[in-house]
Amino acid sequence: MALTFSAREVASSPVSPAKQTNKESKDALDALKKDLVSALQAVKGQQSAADAISDSNFILSDGLLDVNTTLSKQMLPVAFNAEAQRIIQATLREANAELKFSLNPAKIAARPVSPQMEPRPVTSRNDDPLLSKLSRRATELNSISDSLSKQIEVLEGQLKQLNLGVTAWARVNHTYDDEGGECITEIGYSRFRSRWGIALRSCYIEPSHEEHEEMWPFTDGPRQLRIDAVDKIPELLEQLDTEAEKMISALSAKVKKVEELTSKMKPTGSAR
Repeated sequence: MALTFSAREVASSPVSPAKQTNKESKDALDALKKDLVSALQAVKGQQSAADAISDSNFILSDGLLDVNTTLSKQMLPVAFNAEAQRIIQATLREANAELKFSLNPAKIAARPVSPQMEPRPVTSRNDDPLLSKLSRRATELNSISDSLSKQIEVLEGQLKQLNLGVTAWARVNHTYDDEGGECITEIGYSRFRSRWGIALRSCYIEPSHEEHEEMWPFTDGPRQLRIDAVDKIPELLEQLDTEAEKMISALSAKVKKVEELTSKMKPTGSAR
């Protein structure tokens, strides 16, 4: 699934391939990308679309600008809602871009396999039922794991649209090892790698109290941690609500303090 629409056609275009060299065309596309990102960032609630455009690969061919995003086809319409599409169309018109614009989901390409390293099938006959059964289980497990990741992406998109700007974490596990170290794993909603999203983190604390922390976007985290963390999503949402309430209270107190200060200030008389 792709989101495709056209900008207003004009007589001349800064990204017209027929009138520009490859370098000029690339420079124009880079400039257009920056304009699109800036236009989306300027509108509240469109940061996800701006991030997606920033991470996308622009390819111009025969009047069609393919914008290959890193989003799944389920997340594409979530990030690029009707308002985002209107902003993109308006920006294209302002840039006099004589082209069609297509937002494309990420494509998962199959890895090329060299003839020397071509994998052998797990079993070519029904003479190894255990391996055959394990192969079916692996397929089922990968399919369910992918379904979980897609549902998390939908939830993540909904949280981004709220534009909370609040960080919260919920503990998943807290374990100890035989050497006296401890490991704490958590699921959270936080800003990570310059964007907001659902994340996982693991912190190992040595007996000397030295800490080693790892953090991943949810879909990149260890599979077992992802599975364990799902049960803590309701707790995470409660934590987000609690943290948002604390922030509201703190900001309200600050606003009141500033109001008190300004009310005590007497206006100065005009110079005579």
